[in-house]
Amino acid sequence: MPVITCPTPLSINTDLGVCGAKATFVVTATDNCSATVAFTSGLQSGSVFPVGSTTNVFTATDASGNTAKCSFTVKVTDNELPVITCPTPLSINTNLGVCGAKATFDVTATDNCSATVAFTSGLQSGSVFPVGSTRNVFTATDASGNTATCSFTIKVIDNELPVITCPLSTSRNTNAGLCTYTVVGTEFNALATDNCRVTALTFTLSGATTGTGNSLTDVKLYKGTTTVTWTAVDAAGNVSTCSSTINVNDDQNPTGYIIYATKEVKFGEYNYINGNIGVTAADGKASFKKYDVLNPYFVKAKNIEFDLPSSVANRIYSPATDGPNPQFFAYSGSTLGLSNYNVSSNTVLAGNYKDLTIKKGVVATLQGNNFGKISIEEGAQVTFSSAVINVEEIDIQGGKKSVNTTNVYFTNPSSVKVKGKVKIDADCRVNVNGPKVTFYVGDNTGDEEKFTVKGDNSQVTANVMIPNGKLKVNGGESRMSIMTGWYIVEKLESTGKYITWNTYDCSMPTPTHRPEKEKVTSEITAHVEPERNVITFVTNQGTNTGFWTVEKRNDGTGSFDKLVIRNNAQLKNALQYHTFYDKDASEGENFYRIKLTYLNGDVAYSAIKGVTNKKLNDFIVYPNPAIDEAWIDLKSFEGRQVTLVLSDMAGKPVQQQVIQTATSAPYLIDIAHLPTGLYLIKIQAQGRRVLMRKIQVTK
Repeated sequence: MPVITCPTPLSINTDLGVCGAKATFVVTATDNCSATVAFTSGLQSGSVFPVGSTTNVFTATDASGNTAKCSFTVKVTDNELPVITCPTPLSINTNLGVCGAKATFDVTATDNCSATVAFTSGLQSGSVFPVGSTRNVFTATDASGNTATCSFTIKVIDNELPVITCPLSTSRNTNAGLCTYTVVGTEFNALATDNCRVTALTFTLSGATTGTGNSLTDVKLYKGTTTVTWTAVDAAGNVSTCSSTINVNDDQNPTGYIIYATKEVKFGEYNYINGNIGVTAADGKASFKKYDVLNPYFVKAKNIEFDLPSSVANRIYSPATDGPNPQFFAYSGSTLGLSNYNVSSNTVLAGNYKDLTIKKGVVATLQGNNFGKISIEEGAQVTFSSAVINVEEIDIQGGKKSVNTTNVYFTNPSSVKVKGKVKIDADCRVNVNGPKVTFYVGDNTGDEEKFTVKGDNSQVTANVMIPNGKLKVNGGESRMSIMTGWYIVEKLESTGKYITWNTYDCSMPTPTHRPEKEKVTSEITAHVEPERNVITFVTNQGTNTGFWTVEKRNDGTGSFDKLVIRNNAQLKNALQYHTFYDKDASEGENFYRIKLTYLNGDVAYSAIKGVTNKKLNDFIVYPNPAIDEAWIDLKSFEGRQVTLVLSDMAGKPVQQQVIQTATSAPYLIDIAHLPTGLYLIKIQAQGRRVLMRKIQVTK
C-alpha cells in the first residue's frame, strides 16, 4: 500500500481585510511502485480558508489500486478588530419650551467579516438630550467577538430667556395713620417661568422707595412713585426683566388748615407757618410778630394784626367756618388701684401705672395703655407701643444742649388721650419721622388744659386737639424748633423765636435753590486719625439760615444718617469754620456731607467726601444675614463691661443689654421678633469708643 503524508495542523490569522486566510501546503505519497495523491475533501492548497477549522482529506492510490488516506486541519483565527465610526461632537440649542433638544445621528461599523453596533452608555439617536454635555458610547462586535468602541458628546445650550410677567402699574393709598403702604401678600410679585428652571427672581426698588429682595410681601412703600424692576435668571444665566410702578398717595391730609383755633392765635418772631390759619369765634383774633412768614398760605379771622416786616399777605377778615371738625376722644382712663414705678434700667414694661418715671438715659418700651403721670428724664428714650393710650399728664424733660436729646417714639399710629397737660422741654424729639399720632387733651370737665412745648431745638410730630385750653410753644433765641401736625385748639400761642410749623402729611422736603452766597460752601474735607474721622467744613450763614447738620452713610449709594445738629442762627452773614470728630467711624467706606437748613424749611447740601478706615471695628456678628438669632464675638472685650444696643437704621433702639463681664464665648442675641430689614449693632465698652456693625434680618 502507498504511504501518504499530510502537513501538520495549521493555525493562521485571517488576511488583512479578508474574512479568511490563504493557505498553501504539500501532501506527498510513496509506494514500492508508484502512487498518486488526490484531493478528497476540505480545501486544496492555495485556497482561502474560512474562519474556523477546516479538515482537509487527501488519498494516495498506487498502480495496483491500493489506497491510503491522510487528513489535517487548517484553523483560521479572526483577530482583526471592527472599525466603528461615531459622529463628530454636536452643539445644539434647546428646543423651544423644552429643557433639552432632540438629536438624531448614525453610528456605523465595518469589519473584515461582519459586525453589529450596540449602544453602551449616554443616550441613543432620537432621544431628548438634557442641557449640558452628554457623552455617548457605542460598541461594534464582530462574529469572533472582537470589539471596538467610539464616543462623542452632544452639548445642549439653553439660550431661551425666562418668561417674566410684572403686575400692571397701579396706585395705593397710605395705610391709616402712616406715610407708607405695606404690601399685602404677593399682590405686586412678578411671575416667571422658564423652559428649564428659574433659579432667581429678585426685585430692585427705585424712586420714592429703594431696596432689593425676592418678595415684596410686607415691604413698606413710601409716598410717591416707586418703580419695581423684577429680574428673572435661569440656570444657564439667561436674564429677563420687567418693571411696573406703584404710586402711593397720601389721602389722609386734613383741610388746608394747619391751625384751627376757637378764640385766638398768637405768633412770636421768626415763625414759619406752612399751612392755613383759621379762628372761628365771631371776635376771634390772629396776630403775627415781625419776620413771621405765612405766604403763600392765608389767615382767616375777624381780627388780624401783624407787625412789619412780617409776610402775611393773604388776610381774610371774617370768622373761619370751613375748617376741619374731626372727632374728639376724651380721656377715659382711671388710675384706681395702680401703683407707682421708677424705671432705672433699660426695660420693656408691660403694665399700667399711676406715677411712672423713666430715669435719665434709660431706654424703655411701654406696652401699657393707662397711666397717671409719666415723667421722662433727660436723655431717656421711650417707645409707646399701644394704639390707644390714656394718661393724666406727660412731662418730657429736656436733653442736654449739644450732648443729647430726650426721645419719644411710637411704633403704631396712636391716639393719646390726656386728662390734664403735656409738657415738652428743650432738646426733645417726639415722634419725629414716626407714624400719625394725635394728642387729645381734655376730659370733658370744662377746665382748661395745656400742651406746652419749650422750643429751642425741640421737634414734635403730632396732631393736637384741645377743645378747652392752650397750645403754647416757647421758641428759643437761636436754635430752631419744628412743630409738625395740625392743631385744633381753643388758643395757640408761640413765644420766642425760630419756630417752624409744618403740615402733618407725608410729603418729603424738596430742596429749594438758594443764592450762592447762602449755600454751604464746598470746602469740606475728611481724613482719618487714630480712633476717629475728622471732618472740616465752612458754612456761610445768610440771613435766613437756621442750622447745619453733619450727615453720614457707609456706602456709595445708600441714604445718609444724621450725626449731629448745630445751630448758628445768631451768626449772620459770616463764614464759619467747623471741625467735627466722628468717633463712631465704621470699618470701610465712610461718606460725609453737610446739610444746611433754612428757617423756612429749605435745605442745601455740600459736596460729599469719603474716607476709608482699614481697621476700626473689632467685634464680629454672625450669621449675617440672620433669621431668628445671631452671635456676637466679643473676644477683644474680654473682661470688660459691654453695653450692646440694637437699633433700626433711623437710630431707634429696639433692644439693649448690658454684659457685666464679656468672655471669649460668643454672645447670643434673639432677633426672632424683628421684621425683615437692616439694623445697627452698637458696642460700647469700658475705656473704648462706640463700635458699630450692620446686620441684615431676613424672614
